[in-house]
Amino acid sequence: MTYLSSADTVEHTLTLAAGRERPKLTYHTDGDRLVVFAAVGGAPQHPRWFHEVLTHPEVTVELDGETFPAVAAVTTGRERYRIWSTAVRRTPALAEYQVRAGARTIPVITLRRREV
Repeated sequence: MTYLSSADTVEHTLTLAAGRERPKLTYHTDGDRLVVFAAVGGAPQHPRWFHEVLTHPEVTVELDGETFPAVAAVTTGRERYRIWSTAVRRTPALAEYQVRAGARTIPVITLRRREV
């Protein structure tokens, strides 16, 4: 699986509609999936949108003028490690956010386009 990072070019953002939350998030890609991080700049608690995604994983993504449904999944184990490690190499600020977050592990969330 090829891992590409939006950080390789310019910073790209997407809007994630999860319940009432609509955060603008920097994203990376992992194959055909988008990847976002519930980093909040290293805050000690998870962002509200992350809790919405846990409860309602069917989300809406707005990206490059297109809006589409997607399914969010929180990565774990080796998959999380692989994605996180690559992302930190490409976006070193993520490592600093993890330090600031203390004991909170920053969640790595994949977004897979859902066919309608």
